[in-house]
Amino acid sequence: DHAIEAIGNLASNESVILSPEIAGRITDILFKEGQPVKSGDALIKLDDAISRAELAQVQASLTLSKTNYDRAKGLYAKSASSALVLDEALAKRNADQAGADLAQAKLNKTVISAPFDGIVGLRSVSVGDYVNPGQSLANIESIDPIKVDFRVPEVYLNVLKPDQTINVSVDAFPGKTFQGSVYAIDPLIDSAGRTVVMRATLPNTDGILRPGLFARVNLLVGSNDKALLVPEEALVPQGGTPFVYVV
Repeated sequence: DHAIEAIGNLASNESVILSPEIAGRITDILFKEGQPVKSGDALIKLDDAISRAELAQVQASLTLSKTNYDRAKGLYAKSASSALVLDEALAKRNADQAGADLAQAKLNKTVISAPFDGIVGLRSVSVGDYVNPGQSLANIESIDPIKVDFRVPEVYLNVLKPDQTINVSVDAFPGKTFQGSVYAIDPLIDSAGRTVVMRATLPNTDGILRPGLFARVNLLVGSNDKALLVPEEALVPQGGTPFVYVV
């Protein structure tokens, strides 16, 4: 096999920092740090008392405006009211409906949910904390499969392609090799290091591989079943050319 040696780093398949879209006080934390969660699971709740009151207020106004619109439409059909009155009633109903939708959206944002299946990291807040939009609360990582990013010298560009096999070793598990495959090649060559950035995935069903680990990568770029193999110590260099002596 013809392999290219490279170094890289493991990265989450998906990674996000949980943060609120609205300001509020945390009333409940529904996850345990370091534990798996499913997409859509509620993780953090903010105080929703004000949001619920606002929604109730606009819903009451919407109920009245719907009644007024139905009444105006009936009177207009009997020529007992003008088109202007009907248009004003319709506009008020639509405005109240938009207000109700907005209030409902604000109420929904008091619950922060998991965007995908993964493992929740360490939280930086507690129940009772007042948080602001964009504030970091906790991270969530999807690590099965796990990605590995590595760099290959640009001189190998002509032999690089997706679906090539890689064998990866990490210092945390000496003597163990993990096999994966390339799925993406960055079209931009790194002009500083003259390297091509490649990305591959490794199966990680048991979750032992973690994002951030240093990785040693062997990228298999070709094989020749008829190649003659000799021990490396049998090669004798003379100038820039290696020779093998035959007995």
